[in-house]
Amino acid sequence: MKKNIDVKKTVYVIAAINFIQIAALIIVALYFALYKRRLYNNEYVVIIIIIVTTFLNSIISIRDSYYLYQTEQQKRFLEDTLAKVEDLNFILREQRHDFLNHLQVVHGLIEMDEYIEAKNYIEKTYADIQKVSSFLKTSNPAVNALLQAKILYAQKKGISVNLHVSSRLERLPMPGWELCRVLGNIIDNAIEALEYVNSDKIISIEISENIKSYNFKIYDNGIGIPPNIQKKIFERGFTTKGNNGQGIGLSIAKEIILKHKGHIDFISNAEGTIFEFSIPRMESCDE
Repeated sequence: MKKNIDVKKTVYVIAAINFIQIAALIIVALYFALYKRRLYNNEYVVIIIIIVTTFLNSIISIRDSYYLYQTEQQKRFLEDTLAKVEDLNFILREQRHDFLNHLQVVHGLIEMDEYIEAKNYIEKTYADIQKVSSFLKTSNPAVNALLQAKILYAQKKGISVNLHVSSRLERLPMPGWELCRVLGNIIDNAIEALEYVNSDKIISIEISENIKSYNFKIYDNGIGIPPNIQKKIFERGFTTKGNNGQGIGLSIAKEIILKHKGHIDFISNAEGTIFEFSIPRMESCDE
């Protein structure tokens, strides 16, 4: 039976062992330095080799442990994204299967001169098709799946979501899974910000591009981010969950954006919050 390995715990254990080794080396070095113990030349060589080898091994192990942890995080996110893609594909297969049935129903209604019923049926069917088609506007399946999952989740919470996509995100100079992490974190915060809003709840998502960059805007009509914490929301580990939810994962989003030479900013007041970020196009990055 295959056991699941706790990668995070394993990384911590490896790091602890290597720090202990480094500490032991420091103690040995201090011992010989303070007590000035006389050693033969060959003993010096052996000790130096042991110290250097152990130190290098520790550095390599810590580095590899960090990469292992990062890879595991990426793997989990990709698995989650794949599940969303499969859900989206399932919806598309359902629509294709039902399309002939819809035609038969409309044909039958027209044959019976039920034109108003036929019109209402077509409008309802068209609205359902548009709902799914709106998630398929980019060339990135992972981004499409993420938008579909987040929008449906928001709608279940009574939130109206307006999606405006005027870019297919072709030649985007960053992996799709990283863009999903950024968008996912910001949209999650927008949903959290509307949790305690009693009036109409609205989220607007805009994806566009120009000659220099790919641009993203996420708006919510929540109560806004309190001025006293606005400077902290991009700090690692900072969260206001329990208040209005803002700040969760935003440090991760900013790190990813900056890694790709992008920019992120926000405007927040009592009428709502707007997060905007941009990623330079490949041509702009090369200039």
